Amino acid sequence: MEPNIDTIIDLFLDTDFDAIDYLNQGLFLFSYHWTESHCFFRLKMGDDNPLVTDYNNHYFAENFEKYLFQKAFVLFREKFEHKSSVGTSIITCDKLLKQYSFPCSICGGTSEEQMAFVLWLVKSLELDEKPTWFSDKLNYCCYNEHYALHINLYHSILIVFSCDSIALKNKVDCILKSIFDKVTS
Repeated sequence: MEPNIDTIIDLFLDTDFDAIDYLNQGLFLFSYHWTESHCFFRLKMGDDNPLVTDYNNHYFAENFEKYLFQKAFVLFREKFEHKSSVGTSIITCDKLLKQYSFPCSICGGTSEEQMAFVLWLVKSLELDEKPTWFSDKLNYCCYNEHYALHINLYHSILIVFSCDSIALKNKVDCILKSIFDKVTS
């Protein structure tokens, strides 16, 4: 799902589409997908960097600037030769949180509790814990000249790690395997 200004403008002119109705509700459509997983700016008076949400007001990104940099970070990750990714279902993610004694679930608890889990994961991977300025309550990003790490909590948990060293990739894979194997076995 990516912004496409041509499609968006056409949708505002299409009387069969609800773009104008969304706008009247304070939702400015900026990303359209045929599956109806659209993204909106949630417009408020006096807010010059609006929250990015879906139609049901589910948080998607703290603001458009962070959203753009998060998308650019995805491109940056691709520069590294070695890549790993781990994703879970909501049930497995909740088991993981319970296994490691975190007081939240992926669908409940505060964003601070969920981010405490993410920071624990990063520390377990023995990586720099300092998030980038464009990280937010659903997207944790960190990097240096040798690696890039992105952890997304939108649906459950998705961890994407890229690096320039096979030894570092193997180390991170081994640590993630040990963390996730305790839950899935």
